[in-house]
Amino acid sequence: MATLSASAAASPLAYYKFFAHDGGMRVPLIISGPGIAAGGRISDAFAYVTDIAPTLLDFAGVPAAAGEYAGRRVETISGTSLRALVTGGVERVHAPEQAIGYELGGNAALFEGDHKIVRDRGPVGDGEWHLFDIARDPGETHDLKLEMPSRFAAMLDAYRKYEVENGVLPVPDAYDQRQQVTLNAIRSRLGPYLGWLVAAAAAVLGALGLAIARRRRHRAA
Repeated sequence: MATLSASAAASPLAYYKFFAHDGGMRVPLIISGPGIAAGGRISDAFAYVTDIAPTLLDFAGVPAAAGEYAGRRVETISGTSLRALVTGGVERVHAPEQAIGYELGGNAALFEGDHKIVRDRGPVGDGEWHLFDIARDPGETHDLKLEMPSRFAAMLDAYRKYEVENGVLPVPDAYDQRQQVTLNAIRSRLGPYLGWLVAAAAAVLGALGLAIARRRRHRAA
């Protein structure tokens, strides 16, 4: 029932939270403030979560650190400022050939312009790569992998490069993301009390075993 509800909430997009199809990734981004284009402008341009930090830094007039800050090594920001987009200066900030990769729990995607390759593991997904034009087909219903083999192969190569550059590790075949999420939630909620719960359970089981042993001795006598 929860799966059906999640799918309905994300409709008409495919899948839902935690998955790499757009139902699990696409959300609205609302930006307001001084210098923002007036009149409630709506843009369909692609933006990614890594674009938020450079956008805020750009509006604040703070240069993004490039490998070092205050004498310390820092990760280079990989996103692109959206300032020119939200002020109405351009229609998009990401070039059509710019590859943007994503991976979470073995579910993966790579965006390149209006196209996207995506793979979602079972039992919900089929574990295979697919190619979609998410501008014309936001519901990801028509797989273009066989119709555009050259683009598919090039984007898959770009994803492999993304894996290497970002240290993406494969998940075990037996990995179950739903089970892992449940375990993580239990650890998060009950972690501080697990030792006490285990000790209490052991005490209860010990007392129960002792009571059973006494009853057996009593019957034998």
